[in-house]
Amino acid sequence: MVKNTARKLRIYPDDKQKQFFERNFGCRRKVYNTLLGQFEGPLRSKADVSANELVKAVKPLKDEFSYLKEADSTSLQNAARDLYQAYANYLSNRHFKFPKFKSKKKARKSYRANNNRNAIRINTENKTVRLPKAG
Repeated sequence: MVKNTARKLRIYPDDKQKQFFERNFGCRRKVYNTLLGQFEGPLRSKADVSANELVKAVKPLKDEFSYLKEADSTSLQNAARDLYQAYANYLSNRHFKFPKFKSKKKARKSYRANNNRNAIRINTENKTVRLPKAG
């Protein structure tokens, strides 16, 4: 039986980690906006676009923009999945608008990573969190 858990934590990163998170927020926004720009035509025409197509489009972006390789890959894949979810919400309910481009100033700065192969570790004794690439 698979047990899924989610935790929302407040962390206090050092300067190097703050720099990583800021870079990751920007890379996530770049992937979302670039994919929205690439797929805007098919999405507006209500063509069949799957979440896997969007996730597969992240790898060529990493080759085009080398700084995306410094970000956490699961975070970038989640940005593609978020775009798909925004598009699915738009199709399913008339109250949702078509997905918009993310702004650097207005966008909510959040970070979501998947726990692949126990990459995320939470130590309750030392009150520390280990995240991939962040340290």
